[in-house]
Amino acid sequence: MTRPERQAYSLLPRLDETYFMVRVLAFVGIGLWIIFVPNSPLDKYPVLLLLGAFALHLLFVLFSISHKLVRAWTMHVLTLGFDLVFLTLLTRFSGGTASPMIALYYLFLPFASYLLGFRVAIFTAMMSTLLYLAANFTLPGATFSGSILMNLTVLWLFCIGLGYYSNFTGQSEKRLLRALDKLNQRTTELERAHRHLELVYEVSRDLAAILEVDNLIERVLWISRNLFGFPAADLYTWDEKKKLLLHRGHINGEETVIYTEPRPARITSAFKTVLETGKTQRIASQRRERAKSSERELLRSQLVVPLLTQGQKIGLLCAGSPDIGAFSQRDEHSYAVLANSAALALENAVLHGKMEKLTTVDELTGVFNFRYFKNRLADEMRRSVRYGQPLSLIMIDIDWFKRFNDTYGHETGNKILQGIVKASATCIRDVDILCRYGGEEFIVILPQTGQAEAYRIGERIREKIAETRFEVGPDDQNLAKVTVSIGISCYPENGRPTEELVEAVDQALYRAKGAGKNLVCSV
Repeated sequence: MTRPERQAYSLLPRLDETYFMVRVLAFVGIGLWIIFVPNSPLDKYPVLLLLGAFALHLLFVLFSISHKLVRAWTMHVLTLGFDLVFLTLLTRFSGGTASPMIALYYLFLPFASYLLGFRVAIFTAMMSTLLYLAANFTLPGATFSGSILMNLTVLWLFCIGLGYYSNFTGQSEKRLLRALDKLNQRTTELERAHRHLELVYEVSRDLAAILEVDNLIERVLWISRNLFGFPAADLYTWDEKKKLLLHRGHINGEETVIYTEPRPARITSAFKTVLETGKTQRIASQRRERAKSSERELLRSQLVVPLLTQGQKIGLLCAGSPDIGAFSQRDEHSYAVLANSAALALENAVLHGKMEKLTTVDELTGVFNFRYFKNRLADEMRRSVRYGQPLSLIMIDIDWFKRFNDTYGHETGNKILQGIVKASATCIRDVDILCRYGGEEFIVILPQTGQAEAYRIGERIREKIAETRFEVGPDDQNLAKVTVSIGISCYPENGRPTEELVEAVDQALYRAKGAGKNLVCSV
């Protein structure tokens, strides 16, 4: 550290101001001595000129301190040069070797030695001695005495001692200041890490409110990119029964891909270690190609964190970077917080999906139940009205179903219901919604479908079921033919409210059954 730097960062308070005040007091002291000691050996006019020069010097020092005209080091060097000349002349014109102004040497020069260091202290002591002797021993009658030697010896001791002390304290200050700087840096990093962790916690806590698995995965990957700043991230789920790792989504730069149909993923050595141990893995240097990238991207660092709930592994959260050693221990700790929240939210979303399925899906046939039908029909009706598109319903009822139950038992009846669903599902489109209406009745919602197209689909269902042979009797040894009656209604022909549409399809079904069954009718 250079001397100006030491001055800028010195632990001693307000050195420059203290130095200025010492010089002001010395100036006042010299003035008082001139006034109140009239019998002193004094060349008055030269001393007054020196005081005037000293006053101008004080103004320069004050201006430099307040306006930072020159650097502190430069100002003190200039002041030291002025002091050597000023003190030499002052003692010369105020009594020579008998001048009491030699006391100012002990005040000005040691102070400068402390401010400027040990080498300058040696130079100061030597120059002040030479100048003092040269100026004062040229006077008539000047003699070298023991008191002069003592004064010069004390001056040397003051200068050298304070110069050495200056170097020692300077080194101590530098070490202490470096320690304080490092402490401040560590404190700042700790505060930044704490704020980052709090933000991660707050964002992660919001994951619990997301109940759709795909939306949850997208949100976790979004946090990986936008909060953590990771250039690439992947989320995998683990199928314990099949021992299969499924790729659910990934980000790569601005690209985000969510796999609605999970893809089997290769279990790398890092993935295997995390799945077996449940501990995070940081890989500092590796290479991996991402097939979905338009370019071959090399990920040289990877952070793999397990998704754990109640000690059970349910997946992996993986971050990647093209830089070697990109992930720190802080990243590992923060990412683990996100992974824990993501695991709990993922388990919650899966359970919610199962519960929702139980409340909307008929347990026996696997199609949607009546509750789901009502809500979905209302949504589709609003959409049809808004966009002016048709909407049709097909209601299916099994002919003579009670006879099958009475003859072969309810277990056979359940198998027939399941067979009707399978046959009907092959005749409708992906956008159509098949629901169990109740008992042996099923209903199909046909979005954007007019009456003619609904009639053709209804005929297709009737013919398919009539061609199918169902296993009945003991041990399913017999084959039976089953027929269905089908009713059709359509918006806008049969009314706008959903109740009118359902009532119309119900009337059409009774019309088909009343006309001999195994028919498709409309109203």
